[in-house]
Parts: sequence; structure tokens; C-alpha cells
Amino acid sequence: MRLQSIGDSNEHDEFSAFADWIASIGDGTLRGKNDGCSPIDIPNDLLLEPSDDPVAKIVESTFPMFKNATDDPSYLKDRAILAPTFNIVESINEYMSSLNLTEGRTYLSSYSTCKSDSNTDFVAQLHTSEFLNTIKCSGTPNHELNLKVGTPVML
Repeated sequence: MRLQSIGDSNEHDEFSAFADWIASIGDGTLRGKNDGCSPIDIPNDLLLEPSDDPVAKIVESTFPMFKNATDDPSYLKDRAILAPTFNIVESINEYMSSLNLTEGRTYLSSYSTCKSDSNTDFVAQLHTSEFLNTIKCSGTPNHELNLKVGTPVML
């Protein structure tokens, strides 16, 4: 789903109903008692058709003109994809990068821990550069980050 500016009162009512629906899901009040496992009926206009490649389907529904609009920053800033897991974030980043045929640049993270601790030898043995380079978590870039001009990246 893509958020847009609200034009007339019908759109305002539609967005208000959507906001209330999302809030009721988050509050756990959509269907009576919330025991942690409740089915949710999603309106048809919010569903994507099943596809052999769900990542491609999500990207194409959010960025339908991505291949043609990589030079337009406003096209990218008006859209976003939210993902529930880091693995999906990585899949989407890789897929979107593959669509952009421009030359990319690879950036690497630091290979060592901060030396300001008093026990630096112990920390260096505990947190080797090999270990640090494998850490992948939300909000932190991977050890190796491939960037291309005009390609959005989710962290």
C-alpha cells in the first residue's frame, strides 16, 4: 500500500477507515479477545495477487515505474516497503539493486572493535573481525554494503 496526500472528503473517510483498521490490528481489538492467534480479514484492495516471486510482486506494486524513474528522487522518496524480517529486507534490497543496471560501489564496515575499553585484548579475542562481519540486524548495515545511485536501501 502506498500513502498519498488526501484530496477530497471521500479519500479522507477512506484513509480514516484504513487508519482505524490498522490501529485495531495493532491494539488487538479487531476481533474480540486477542489470544495471540486471531485471523484477520484483509480487504481485497490491499492484497497482491499470488506470484511465483513474491519479492518481485511487492517491488513492482510499490515501485511500478522503478526501471524508468531511477533519476527522479521524488519518485523514490514517495514510496516505502516495510518488511517483517531482516531476511526479507535483504531479499528486497538485492532484488532492487539487480533492477538498476548502473555501476555500484561496495562499502565495507570497520574490521575491529573500539580500543577505548580497558580489556581490549579480551574483547578482541571475543569479538573477532570474522564474527563482527557476520552480524546482521535491523537498523545496522551489513559488513558489505553495495550501493547504486537511484536504488533505495532498507536497513
